[in-house]
Amino acid sequence: MRTGKGQWPGNAGFTYMGLLLIILIIGITTSALGRSWKLYAREEKEKELLWRGHQFRLAIERYYNSPKHRGVYPSSLDDLLKDPAYFHTVRYLRKIYKDPMTGKADWALDRTADDRLMGVHSISDQKPLKKDNFDLEDITFRNKTKYSQWLFDYNPAAMPGATQLMPGAPAATGGGPAGPHGPGIFPGGPSIPGQGGLGGNQ
Repeated sequence: MRTGKGQWPGNAGFTYMGLLLIILIIGITTSALGRSWKLYAREEKEKELLWRGHQFRLAIERYYNSPKHRGVYPSSLDDLLKDPAYFHTVRYLRKIYKDPMTGKADWALDRTADDRLMGVHSISDQKPLKKDNFDLEDITFRNKTKYSQWLFDYNPAAMPGATQLMPGAPAATGGGPAGPHGPGIFPGGPSIPGQGGLGGNQ
């Protein structure tokens, strides 16, 4: 039996149910895409945290092994941007990078017993996605439960293959090759032997 509008009874109900099903499928797909995007964004931030942390560690290593210091850590991050021991500009770090997990340059500073700077770490208590397969220099990061437990410290005794300056080696005053994030950071002179220049983002 047809209705007054020429439609079979129940057609409107089937159309309504079909529309609800389409909306449900779209919602599920959108939710899955949202989760995938968030996961991807976290993975990228995590990779950037490792890269930036390595820049701090490497800068501290260069300072520690420079002819003017030889076994003495810097007193602050500013010493890595311009070494006060030199009259001319000597850089070990391109800039103070922001922590990608917080979006700020709010790193916690790791200090020695005599209050010298030996490393940095994030203040984020988020749980890392990466649990294993770290580089050898980051092997202590395995199975950590917080990003704040990833300590980017330079410890000569613990660093595999760490470069130690020999007497007479030049300080890090000039242009190493480009790093993965941009051009070398030491324009105008040689870098420490065996170590290229750094690049960076924010």
